[in-house]
Amino acid sequence: MSWLSDGVEVPVVPGRYRMREAATHIAVACGAPDLKNQTMDELSQSADDGTLPVFLNGQLKRYRYRRGAPGGLLIRESLEVYGDDLNEWLVVNEPHCEFRFPVAVDASRQHESPGERRARWLAMLEKEQDRNGRRGGLQRVFEAEKMNHPRLDRSYMGKEIEKARRERAEVGSVPRAREAHDPFGRAVIRHGADDRLVQ
Repeated sequence: MSWLSDGVEVPVVPGRYRMREAATHIAVACGAPDLKNQTMDELSQSADDGTLPVFLNGQLKRYRYRRGAPGGLLIRESLEVYGDDLNEWLVVNEPHCEFRFPVAVDASRQHESPGERRARWLAMLEKEQDRNGRRGGLQRVFEAEKMNHPRLDRSYMGKEIEKARRERAEVGSVPRAREAHDPFGRAVIRHGADDRLVQ
C-alpha cells in the first residue's frame, strides 16, 4: 500500500491503514458497501473529536485533524490509522459488526518465551474482562490473537492461561524485578549451571 504525493511514493507505516481504505473495509464487512462515504465521514468525525488517533502519511507523531480546516478533505485521504485503534472504534461505533482489522505483530513478541506468552495472554484476558465483562472474554482475546497467529487453537490458549494463573499463584503477589525469561518477576539466584527461581 502506498500513496503517490508530488511524485514521491510514501509507504504506509506497518500496522496502519489509510482512512479511506479502512472505511471501505468496514462498509463491506458490515454488509453496506454503498455506505463507504458515510463510514469515511464517521471516521473523520471521530478523528476530529479526538477519539480516533490519526497520523499523517508516514509520520509517527499523532496528527490533530480538523474537518473544517483548509484542505481538510484532501488531508483526510492521506491520514493513517492503526489497526488496533480501528478495532476499538468498531467496538464502540459498530458493535454488531464482527469484522476486525489485523494488527501488526509487535517485534518484541517475536522472541517471547512460552512463559512470557502465557503471562501476556492472562493480562490480555483480565483487561478484556474488566472492560467488557467475563462472558466471552476468552473468545474475544482468542480472536484478537488469531489474527496474528492463524494456527492458534482456542483450547490450547485457555489451558495456557490457566497455567499462567497457577504460576502466578505459586509466585505470590509480591512484585519483583522481571527477568527476560521469567514473566512473573521471580528473582533468579545464579549458581553457575544451577539457576533456581526464588519466591
